Amino acid sequence: MIDVHPHKLVYLAKSGSHLFGSNTLKSDLDVKGLFLPSIQSLYLQNAPQQFSRNTNNSNAKNSSEDVDVTVWSVQFWLKLLSKGDINAVSLLFSCSNSNAVLEGTDASFLEKLKALDPIKLLSRNLSGMMGFAYNQAIKYTAKGRHLNAVQTAIRILTEASQGLIADVADVIVTQVADESMARVQVGFKGIKQLVLLEKMFDFTATTAWALAPLQEVEARYGKRAKLALEAGVDFKAFSHSLRVLEEIRLLHSFGRIAYPHTGNFAKLMMDAKMGMLEYGVLVEQLDQKLEQARTAEVTSVLPTEPDPNYSEAFLLALYGV
Repeated sequence: MIDVHPHKLVYLAKSGSHLFGSNTLKSDLDVKGLFLPSIQSLYLQNAPQQFSRNTNNSNAKNSSEDVDVTVWSVQFWLKLLSKGDINAVSLLFSCSNSNAVLEGTDASFLEKLKALDPIKLLSRNLSGMMGFAYNQAIKYTAKGRHLNAVQTAIRILTEASQGLIADVADVIVTQVADESMARVQVGFKGIKQLVLLEKMFDFTATTAWALAPLQEVEARYGKRAKLALEAGVDFKAFSHSLRVLEEIRLLHSFGRIAYPHTGNFAKLMMDAKMGMLEYGVLVEQLDQKLEQARTAEVTSVLPTEPDPNYSEAFLLALYGV
């Protein structure tokens, strides 16, 4: 599958959807692995950090027939783990899925990998995982809340089409329930205003007049969301974000992850990936997972820093030192 000569290949495992349990008939196969650099390369200080190979030699997207392989030196992998790198963390727990471990894996190394204490290799920082998941979650949940605020205001304004902004402002603010998106303020010459996503509407304006600019905002949000969903980008991104946030919660709560994901969460992950959930439902689920991850971080079982002595002892044992 991949040649690392003169170094020693010690571990190969399925990665990505085949590891997480979210693969479909169209999923390509991602493989991650580890190798021990030769003693000579360590002495000469030219030991490589990784080797990669992809069976797809074209510019086209990978198909189900393609295999993408990346193997890291154990030394480099341990550094990635200490930073909470998302792929390095997945590889650490990949041996929990017996169907993921591939031929070419050294049996003695596999036993050592299973015996590792992940709490001593990780920290509560998990910056690599958090950076990916939090950025995705914040982007999608903010967009979803903005769209919901606009749609809420449009519904209320439509129902009161013959009235004034003054008649419905408090109702809109109450139902949006977020002052950063909807509030009442005193504007020019002491006239009260409804502020909705930083658009200002005087209380003396009619509800019918306010509808047009808000409908333009709704159309803009809706068009972007629709285009993203039709392209398959949001579905896959939502699934990845949900998975990573759940894994962050598990790490903070229990110090480990078990693959493949099962039960209700596995179904949620697949439903998100296959586009079976409405955008609003996905945003709600993502928001919940984000809050759960943040809550778990407060009482995390992970240490503030990884234990360098533990990882060094593991590495030296691999070389028989």
